[in-house]
Amino acid sequence: MYSIVRYTPNSRKISPVKHLTLESYGRGRSTSIRLDSTKRIARITRNLETLIIRNKSSRIYDSTKKRDEKLARRFLKYSKDTLDPTRLRINGGSFNDAGEYDEDAEKREGVARRQRLFEQTQTRLRNPNFKPPPMVTLKPEIISRILSFLQRKDVFNLMLSSKALYKPCYHNIWSGFAFLASYYDLDTHFAYKYSLTDNEADHLLNIISSIETNGISCLEQLEVESGFLSDWSHSYEREDVLKHISEEIERGYTPKLKALHLKFRSYVSRDRSLAPFNDTTRPGPDFFAAVKKYSEQKPPHEFSLRIEMNAQSAELFDLCDIGKLTNLQLDSRFGKFLEAENELEEFINLLAIASVSGHLKVLTLGGNLYKRKAKRLGSLWESLDALQKVVSGLKSVTSLTVKHGYLFHPSFLLLPPENVKVLSYMGRMSPCWWRKFAKHPFTGIERLDLSCDSLDSHETKSLGIADEETYASFTDFRLKELEVSGLKWLSVSESQSSAYPADFFERILKNNPQLPPYCLQAIVKNKRDLYTENMKAKIPQIVSSCGNELNKQLTKALEGYTQDFATTFLRQQNPLQMDFEKIMANSSLELLTKQFENEHALSFVKDCAEALRKQIGQDEGKKDADKKPSSLDESSDSDSDFFDADEDSSDDSDDDDEFEEDYETRLARSEVSYEGNVMIGRLWGTALPVSDESTDESDEEEGDDDDDDDDDDDNDDDEESNDNTDYTGGDDNPGPPPPPVVFSKSRRRYI
Repeated sequence: MYSIVRYTPNSRKISPVKHLTLESYGRGRSTSIRLDSTKRIARITRNLETLIIRNKSSRIYDSTKKRDEKLARRFLKYSKDTLDPTRLRINGGSFNDAGEYDEDAEKREGVARRQRLFEQTQTRLRNPNFKPPPMVTLKPEIISRILSFLQRKDVFNLMLSSKALYKPCYHNIWSGFAFLASYYDLDTHFAYKYSLTDNEADHLLNIISSIETNGISCLEQLEVESGFLSDWSHSYEREDVLKHISEEIERGYTPKLKALHLKFRSYVSRDRSLAPFNDTTRPGPDFFAAVKKYSEQKPPHEFSLRIEMNAQSAELFDLCDIGKLTNLQLDSRFGKFLEAENELEEFINLLAIASVSGHLKVLTLGGNLYKRKAKRLGSLWESLDALQKVVSGLKSVTSLTVKHGYLFHPSFLLLPPENVKVLSYMGRMSPCWWRKFAKHPFTGIERLDLSCDSLDSHETKSLGIADEETYASFTDFRLKELEVSGLKWLSVSESQSSAYPADFFERILKNNPQLPPYCLQAIVKNKRDLYTENMKAKIPQIVSSCGNELNKQLTKALEGYTQDFATTFLRQQNPLQMDFEKIMANSSLELLTKQFENEHALSFVKDCAEALRKQIGQDEGKKDADKKPSSLDESSDSDSDFFDADEDSSDDSDDDDEFEEDYETRLARSEVSYEGNVMIGRLWGTALPVSDESTDESDEEEGDDDDDDDDDDDNDDDEESNDNTDYTGGDDNPGPPPPPVVFSKSRRRYI
């Protein structure tokens, strides 16, 4: 069945279509285009300028030259005034200049076109002034760098379309492979570009096993990641292809291999217990043996090893050539057994082994949250001092990152080794941590990245038990001094949960006037976005609070107007007309609009302005607030355990019972205050307008409807609504404004 544009079946109208393409999909005889159908199409399309028919199955069953010629002449018959015979194609056939039908006309034109292009190319090459395209003349290193930004399929298409770029494209396709766990995000460009699915790994295995390619010789980088427990034992494609790659490495067929990235971090089985580090969660021993042997034969500048692991995977160091280790990420485990002190000892031992290589450049240490039961603080701090001593001895490290919660303790500041240029702290920091940070000069640091979040109530309680400095809000916490200077770049990430001392930005920018403008622009933009998002949440609450009283007054007035109209109508004893409801609505809304303009509009605007002004006053009050730290009223022994709950216990419920105090208690402790119609909570750093009574959803919906109706009737009542002499007065005497709306003095409710 065919559909022709602007043609009605069974009518004598002619379709205005000028360009028509008919194509059958399928290889059976039943899917071919029937002659009787094309005859009807030819009759209704008499204005054709181009025609293309592709009947793919026609040549399978019989010779189609005679049939195609007959079909072509039929269309020429009905479109003889508009259709040029040379612009007609039926299964690749067309008419030549002599008027004869040639079933291979399309093929002949293709050959002639390629011949013309070849002759043009030869002419350009023979020209002494010929210059090849700039892309071809680039250095191979630059071309390789450009290709690294393209996806693998795009590089493949470019390889087929350009003979000059075939070799660098072919090398780029084979330069790297990533065998990743399916449940991890592709967090790097290399992982996104070179990752292989199981089907792709199976296809790669077939290619490597054949003798028709030597692409494996172009291999430069490998990235292997562990997944859930038994992922490797069930993923035969990945296991087999890595086995073949290890065989190629062992035979010496991968001379360009220069980097290996192993990601065996925090692998947790589906029952949330730590998975064992064995053949079910990693490649086979042949792979590690082949790579280690290859690495030992290479000098440090020709091969590098990058490892992401947790402390449980200590055996991985024995399987690799640690002498080539240049990048190490060591994460705190996610398990619920073993104490933090034991894990800290494993951190120290692994870093001590890594320091032997002397080539470690990038070190990342991932912390965790307070979810495990720890020993007493004294022994923990002794181990932390030992960790600091080991890290300080890593003279080759130029980049240090501490992320994910905190490194065993929120007050522990891990200072960088002396040659570090790039330093990053990302996690939760206590006031004690900030005091240590402010006193250290960080000499030699060129780039500083910070992403600091606030502590929760459980962590704050633990610090209070240890007699550490605590604050209910970081807006009350000031450093008063800051030694860091000489920075070339500063990156500060802020969010709704961020926690920085009140004077941090002022002091760090004062100490580092040499920071580039675009660095400051990023900080200002971040603060602007954060403040805008914060106010977007507050403004509707302010307007809603100020509009509650207005909603009540307008609703009450509307009820009175409709009642008066109904009473007057009944007294007149007029018959009930069909447009009674419309007359009542127009009359009531007209009076309501006048009352809103004359009495309530200015009062509503003043109330909203006052609430916003209170918000400004609250921000200024924060700056002048008392800087004395608020102590937590906890009657606990300081020698008690730093953590008081195991991971299996319900920490959230304990936090709610102990720290989610009601607002009355906060008010008694002077953590909450009132300024007019605004509640100020210093603990949360917010100021929200407070309504006198609870908001009635039905009143809000009715008020919204009234506002919409007011907008509809504004144009009908221009003359009457502009008569505001009682409100505005004359030109010479504006007159007093109407009295503001008086809010009831009942007990205020918290929002």
